Amino acid sequence: MSLKHFHILFVTISTLLVLWLAWLAWGMYRTQAGTLYLMLALLASASTIALVAYGVWFWKKMKKLIL
Repeated sequence: MSLKHFHILFVTISTLLVLWLAWLAWGMYRTQAGTLYLMLALLASASTIALVAYGVWFWKKMKKLIL
């Protein structure tokens, strides 16, 4: 497995994990209404969006390079 493929796999797994964390934190916030859960949910949601944007950017960049 090349470094490029490993990086894509790592970003995909990281995105799925932070998405799961956001979903879990939103569920905990809905049931317990703690501000810590709200902050965690917002941070995880923002991280999900950032990782998806980075993944798309990286994918487009790697399609142009010949490695």
